Amino acid sequence: MNFFWVILFSLLLLGCVSKAPIQEMSDARLAVTVAQDLLKEKPSKKLMKARENLEQATIAIEEQDFNRARYLAKKAKIQAQTAVKEK
Repeated sequence: MNFFWVILFSLLLLGCVSKAPIQEMSDARLAVTVAQDLLKEKPSKKLMKARENLEQATIAIEEQDFNRARYLAKKAKIQAQTAVKEK
C-alpha cells in the first residue's frame, strides 16, 4: 500500500514541474518579427524593449527558469503589439 502512495506522490510532483514555454516563445517571436517588418523605417523604444525581453526569455530557458521565460515572452509579445498599435 505504501508503494502506491509513493508512486502517486511522484506522479503528482512530476505534474507540477514547469514546462518550457514553447507556445509563449513562438508567439513572442512572431509578434517581434511582425513589428520589426512593420516598423523598419521607424523602430520604437517599445520594439527595442520587446527584443530585449525576448532575448532575456531565451536566456531564461537556457537556465531552465521557465516561469521567468514565460513571463518575459508574454511581456515581449505585448510590447511588440503595442509598438505596432502606436505606429
